[in-house]
Amino acid sequence: MKVRFWLAVLAVVACFGLLQPGCKKKDSPASPAPPAPPAATSTFTPSPTIGSPTNTPTPTLTPTLTLTRTLTPTITPSPTITLTPTITSTPTQTLSPTPCAGGAFSTDYTFTSGSECWQTKNTLGTTTLDWTASPPVGATGGALHAHCVYDAVNQSQEEFFVDIPSTDLTGAILQFKVYTSVSLKGASWGGGVQPFVGTGNGAAVYCTNWTTIAGTGWDTWQTYQIDLSSCPGAADVRKIGVQVIMGNNGAGSGDLYIDEVQVFTTAPTATPTPLTTVLSPFDTDAGGWTALSSGYVAPTSSGWSASGGNPGGCFASLLPALANNDVAALGTTFGSALDWSAFTHLKADVKVDAYTSYPGIQMNLVSGGDLGIGVCLGSCWDNAPTAGTWGTFNWALATGTDLTQVKQLILRLNMGASATSPGGNLSLDNVALY
Repeated sequence: MKVRFWLAVLAVVACFGLLQPGCKKKDSPASPAPPAPPAATSTFTPSPTIGSPTNTPTPTLTPTLTLTRTLTPTITPSPTITLTPTITSTPTQTLSPTPCAGGAFSTDYTFTSGSECWQTKNTLGTTTLDWTASPPVGATGGALHAHCVYDAVNQSQEEFFVDIPSTDLTGAILQFKVYTSVSLKGASWGGGVQPFVGTGNGAAVYCTNWTTIAGTGWDTWQTYQIDLSSCPGAADVRKIGVQVIMGNNGAGSGDLYIDEVQVFTTAPTATPTPLTTVLSPFDTDAGGWTALSSGYVAPTSSGWSASGGNPGGCFASLLPALANNDVAALGTTFGSALDWSAFTHLKADVKVDAYTSYPGIQMNLVSGGDLGIGVCLGSCWDNAPTAGTWGTFNWALATGTDLTQVKQLILRLNMGASATSPGGNLSLDNVALY
């Protein structure tokens, strides 16, 4: 019995301890004790699961955070965009001349604090133009100032102007104040001032008029005007300006000033026609003058000539041979009565190509009622200039006529009792008031 018992115990031990698959568990009440060893084995098996968490915290992934830090410096160069303000500063330099680039139109250039976009053509080559706060007495505040060196060439001239956008100045009056130093004319007989406008695309067409600077016109402010009523391009004005010219053999240098350039759409005075010192310069057209034939020797031809003037263009009437007491005449009739009451003299340049002895020159003024021969000016008759040369005549305006209603001028060439002419031109230039 005892042997069987121990053999059974060994068999059970061998079955559970050695885990042989051939062993079977017997149904007996004492069998519950063996489960304890498996519990011991179960406490050992979790150890591999404990080891795995120690491997999962992969600190090697944390370097990715350092990568994000290294990327941030690549973002910091973005402040280099702040360098672009150096580009924005350059437009401020290019903008400085733009206020004058398209022109600047004003009805009243006062030059109170600057040049207001005016410039010089610098025809003479050395002309300078600036603004001055201390012009000669008589200016209103500041003024344009130019220093010019005129040479001895005929028609030595300089131009001052402002470009403007296309502007309709039909019927307007353009007025300047100009101061010319007497040193500018040098040895010349004198000079002239010519307000003008440039019309059309490119401002290539000029409606021009000259006024002679003479006598007391130097070293003082003078007012000059141009009436744009007869300017064919006045509806498209692109330039406003003034030219200053010196006569033959002038080699002077000095200063000139420009102030109060004004554009009036209505007459600046209450007179029937605004006062002006300019009548007929003949630089671009006949200025309303014609050769008279009724009651006078009819010309062979007549009209404006682009050359032969004193200087520039002139009005020329080609006459046939003239005998004793023959009379030829040139005339102009104004569209409306002119008020010349502010002036004391009428000036004109006259030339007679050829004659024998000395014929007489007479200027007649017609005013008031019906047109006629009017009254003669000055001493009524003056000897013609030397044949083939220009002579300047200055006639005192008649005191016995109405100078507020001047309607017509007539220039007469009278051969008198002894003079004759083989024929040639009777020429007229630079008709002006002063």
